[in-house]
Amino acid sequence: MNLFKALIVNLKNFFVVPRLSLILTLGSGLCFVFGMLSPQFLPFIAFVPERILAGEFWRALSFIFYPFDMQPFFAFFTYYLFFLMGSALEQQWGAAKFNLFIFLGYLGTMAVAFITPSNIATNYYIYLSVYLAFAALHPDFELYLFFVVPVKIKWLAWMVAALTILDFAGASWGVRFSILISAVNFLIFFGPGFFKKTRENIQTVKIEIHATQEEAKPFHICSVCGITEKTNPAAVFRFSGGVEYCSEHLIKK
Repeated sequence: MNLFKALIVNLKNFFVVPRLSLILTLGSGLCFVFGMLSPQFLPFIAFVPERILAGEFWRALSFIFYPFDMQPFFAFFTYYLFFLMGSALEQQWGAAKFNLFIFLGYLGTMAVAFITPSNIATNYYIYLSVYLAFAALHPDFELYLFFVVPVKIKWLAWMVAALTILDFAGASWGVRFSILISAVNFLIFFGPGFFKKTRENIQTVKIEIHATQEEAKPFHICSVCGITEKTNPAAVFRFSGGVEYCSEHLIKK
């Protein structure tokens, strides 16, 4: 974690893009418009490792703005959610940490893309990690699906995670690497917190179990018949000669 904090501090001193979520939303939105006007535009900005190795270096930057979706209604909904949640993360984390989260995802995606250079790299899972990050920090945030149906974002996040696992199972290795790098990036930021919270929950459960066991132990026990105030609430107990008896056996004694 000290290394992670040091990266954020160094990033602040080196280079931070303010309002990055707004820039990504507007840039991708413009590419969406250009893609609707000219079908040749999107292939021109896609991250194709073979084309980059051939000298088309702009693709390493332009694919950052590749449209989220090309269906107008879903695109608008997706842009709205990304800007809403990305801005919230940027405000909560600070610009440096949000920059690090996004750019680590991009750099990782670009790096693994060259393992399968015949495939087109996708930024879809990088943006998806923003939704999951927001859901992890605000699980009870209520979202109106399609502006109508209220649903807590944590349930959508679990559904998205399940669908992504299914995608992984049936996808090419290029897509699998994209999913894995986004998952690793997510775990870098949230894994330590999840593990710490899990340990604390386990410790809390152990304490509660111990307290319950201690509460279940009897305070009084007859040395002759073994009854306790738990098994016989009406019984009366007395000590005689340093030994505890119920009233019946104390009299007999």
